[in-house]
Amino acid sequence: VIDAGDHGGDLAGYLMSTGREVDALFITHLHQDHVGGIVQLLEARVPIHTIFLPSGALKAREVAYGQSILELAANAGIPVREISAGETMQGDKVNMCVLWPYEERSYPGLDANDNSMVLLWRMDGVDLISTGDLSGTYEHYAAFPAQMLKVAHHGSKTATGAAFLERINPQIAFISSAASNERATAEVEQRLQNVGCAIYTTQETGAIMAVANDGTVSLRNYAAKRGAFREN
Repeated sequence: VIDAGDHGGDLAGYLMSTGREVDALFITHLHQDHVGGIVQLLEARVPIHTIFLPSGALKAREVAYGQSILELAANAGIPVREISAGETMQGDKVNMCVLWPYEERSYPGLDANDNSMVLLWRMDGVDLISTGDLSGTYEHYAAFPAQMLKVAHHGSKTATGAAFLERINPQIAFISSAASNERATAEVEQRLQNVGCAIYTTQETGAIMAVANDGTVSLRNYAAKRGAFREN
């Protein structure tokens, strides 16, 4: 699981309804809209084996809220570990590599967004890059070819530059943003369209499930009223 959102009730409900445990919860950075949902996961007693943070996360600015959340994790007996660029994990049909942050580039006072954990996932023949809230200042460090891109910072124009997209050359882009937030900027959507990328936003469809199977991807939207995913 990557991030827990502002409120983790829906995520907790989905995980509990499917009987799934969380082997690894990756928190891209310690801002409330990415880490706050841990409270609901813990209250629902969702089994979480390990929480991973980006290297230097506790040195970044604006982490007081995140630190209190981590205290809850410690009280629940969940180990917390920092990881940095170059570290990898392997599973059944899933491999993961950390692209950012570099440990030597994490320093006290660094903006938490720019210290966001960026991950490259290889899933049954399909690659995905998840970017947290990383800005355009550092995104070139994470520019690797991938079919799918989780767009940075909810579609903010401060990230997802043209050079970055040309390097990744994604076919599918996901933009996660609450219904109450502004839409992704027109500039970002145009940049994505310029590389021939299909755009899916949670504002329009709700939660999106991408299922990789032997090099192909099928998408499903979450039907909130029915509490189930449906084919897109």
